[in-house]
Amino acid sequence: METIFDWKYASVHYDHDWLILFITWKRDIDLEEYQRVMIEMLEYGKIHTIESFIADIRKQSAVSPENQKWFIKEILPTAVNECGIKRAAAVHDGSSAQKAYLSNIARQGSNRFGFKLKLTQSEKHGLAWLKRKQNRPNFFPF
Repeated sequence: METIFDWKYASVHYDHDWLILFITWKRDIDLEEYQRVMIEMLEYGKIHTIESFIADIRKQSAVSPENQKWFIKEILPTAVNECGIKRAAAVHDGSSAQKAYLSNIARQGSNRFGFKLKLTQSEKHGLAWLKRKQNRPNFFPF
């Protein structure tokens, strides 16, 4: 697993074998921090193949309506159309604010781009879902 960055408020890692990007939010974030992580993720995705990502948002503060609109308008289309990201899993804390935020992304992403988002409270389950959806063998036939 490659570490892309590890900042005070978020870290991003990449699994080259499964083409999965891992985003972990470490604390409450502001507008600039949220957007910086998303932009860096896209820049990495334009250079490297990423099929999916998993975001652990349990420590992330509520995402403002402004950032939600920005994500759906700017980030989601670029992630799908330019980076080739097909699906994501989001690990949340079960709060109604996080569920509403994620449900909005899931609805918009599915309707507009065919993007799939799995909501879960377990990274293990989210990761297993992503790997099943890739439908790739666990070996390399030589």
